[in-house]
Amino acid sequence: MPPGHVAHVVHQRGFLYGFDGRQEQRCRLRCVELATGKVRWSEDRFGAGFILVIGGRLLILTERGELIVAPASPEKFAPAARAQILGANLRAHPALADGIFFARDQGQMIAVDLRR
Repeated sequence: MPPGHVAHVVHQRGFLYGFDGRQEQRCRLRCVELATGKVRWSEDRFGAGFILVIGGRLLILTERGELIVAPASPEKFAPAARAQILGANLRAHPALADGIFFARDQGQMIAVDLRR
């Protein structure tokens, strides 16, 4: 998996999670085994976005403004929650501080409490 077009990949227990490809070319969300380079799973036509790993969970903010929470598992991609939190065409990296997820699009900034 090359470096991400929009954001970097994240590492969790020997596996890399991130976006592969350019947004014009149908980005994929992937899990790759660090030791072997083997692709463990791939979600095609996912689009670009940003990814964080916190406490064994992936926090994914897509370029379309959807926030997805999923276990960081090499077995499969299985979202536990999804919500449309912003508009499209995101380019700003999100941040997480004290359990609050901060993100913005071209017109607004929001804070999502993830401590529950």
